[in-house]
Amino acid sequence: MTKLKEIIFIITGTTRGLGFSIASLVKRHGISLIEINRDNVKNSLSFVCDLSSPREVIRVLPSITSLINDKYKSYTVVFVSNAAVITPIGPLGTYENESLVNSVNTNIISPLLLINSIMSLPNRKIIYDISSGAAESSNEGLGIYSGSKSAMKKIIEISQKEAHSESVYFRSFDPGVMDTGMQKIMRSSSKYLKRKSYFVGLKNQGMLKDPSEVANAILNEVNELVGANIFGKVSKYEKY
Repeated sequence: MTKLKEIIFIITGTTRGLGFSIASLVKRHGISLIEINRDNVKNSLSFVCDLSSPREVIRVLPSITSLINDKYKSYTVVFVSNAAVITPIGPLGTYENESLVNSVNTNIISPLLLINSIMSLPNRKIIYDISSGAAESSNEGLGIYSGSKSAMKKIIEISQKEAHSESVYFRSFDPGVMDTGMQKIMRSSSKYLKRKSYFVGLKNQGMLKDPSEVANAILNEVNELVGANIFGKVSKYEKY
């Protein structure tokens, strides 16, 4: 049975939204946490890394794996690939090339580099890729975002089939539609997003999930995976 102090989380994109909610809950329970963000955060285990640049990811990977090997070798590593970008919005032919590259790097290449490196560790591992309903939908204007989410979902699903060991678990987690900055972009997006009125309606009707609610669901699921009630009973609508 895994104990509270035998788990270390690695989370990307913890300065806002779902990543912030997960990180806040993890910190509140005194669990070790490595945060990976474009900007620095108040955490001694924080790594500054722009995920739109695979070179930056490759630069920090040795430091992350060395840290785990030196101080957390017997810990269960829970990696939450959360950071993502929804832009560019529109059809092919309308993008700035740099925006297209940044999107694919952030949503696919950099998460795979991190997962690949984490998989080389001897630790027990739980890999969470934060997916989206866009991985299954075909909304006009969201081709790059939907395509990247679909690609990651397929890779994670296949990786779980290939994981012939109880020491590793892959999970593609669709959080549903949350009240985040990404939704704000979609509500104020250009003419290219054909279902803009749908997303505006979700906000006006109070249909968006609070990220803290989704964070609770993820952490309660981790409880079951590690075989211990490490977080205690958390209220479904508790705010962080």
